[in-house]
Amino acid sequence: MQYHEQMPAILADVYFSLTHAYKELYLVPGHGTDVIKQAALTCAAIAAVKPIRPPGDIDPQNVDREEYVFANAMLAMKSSCGIVQHPFHKRPFDDRRRAYAAFQKLELACIEPIMNEAAAQDGVLTSMWDLSLSNTDEALINGLVLQFSLYSQMKEADSSFR
Repeated sequence: MQYHEQMPAILADVYFSLTHAYKELYLVPGHGTDVIKQAALTCAAIAAVKPIRPPGDIDPQNVDREEYVFANAMLAMKSSCGIVQHPFHKRPFDDRRRAYAAFQKLELACIEPIMNEAAAQDGVLTSMWDLSLSNTDEALINGLVLQFSLYSQMKEADSSFR
């Protein structure tokens, strides 16, 4: 797997820009972002940016392998579930695959200007971003906040009622 050398800076810009835009809508003055929202915004940033790519020399027929198809979703969940201390990696694979498939398709329109600048300048970002979340972006992030709120309460990966 590979990623562009500027990807950490791109991810940081996207994460902090999303956080600022979300705080504008939901943060109570004097309070910080709690770990549930940190996990949701981390997941959103990684899933939307998709920082990991298969190696350039890979056989195109092997791009269907799950470790390539779901690499970014796996990174998003590993990073985010670590924040809320949920053992997502121990859940049944069918559960994980549904989440991975959803995150693989996650897109946030509000980050397009950041990604366009990164693409035009070989990953170097020089602008300051003041994003506004579209209704769809806001709904996606709110859904992730709810999801990670539940994960934060579930410290066991498997439940006995399955």
